[in-house]
Amino acid sequence: MMKISVIDGAPAQSFELPEDVVSIGRSRRNALVLNDSTLSRKHCEIAAVNGRFLLVNHARTNGTCVNGRPVGEAFLKPGDTILVGRVALRFDGGDGNAEFAKGTSKGGMRKRGLIGAVQGKDPVLYGVAYVAGLALSTLVYVMFR
Repeated sequence: MMKISVIDGAPAQSFELPEDVVSIGRSRRNALVLNDSTLSRKHCEIAAVNGRFLLVNHARTNGTCVNGRPVGEAFLKPGDTILVGRVALRFDGGDGNAEFAKGTSKGGMRKRGLIGAVQGKDPVLYGVAYVAGLALSTLVYVMFR
């Protein structure tokens, strides 16, 4: 379970999110939805990896900062400040030991693919698959744009 609080740029609120992968952005498909025009539909994700929390930026225009520094990826510690667009969040930590959430789509079917196949089996393998997927998606984007 992850705990995240909005501290500036949006109405103050706190979230306790039971998932081990939390997406943040404007789209209603995210676990944490923030209605701010400076956020991408899927701005960033925080994933529990081997008892630690890894933030991965997906925004291309208004990036993501951790403690005032722009990041592509960063491991988070309790008390870190995350800036997504104009919204400031405080990462209050999490247990990092929860079972990986079973991803479901609106139809109730389980999400599959490389990440879905390793999810819940080995956190290190999950992290490697996640980062490999990010690298591959960038390559495909560059090739076909």
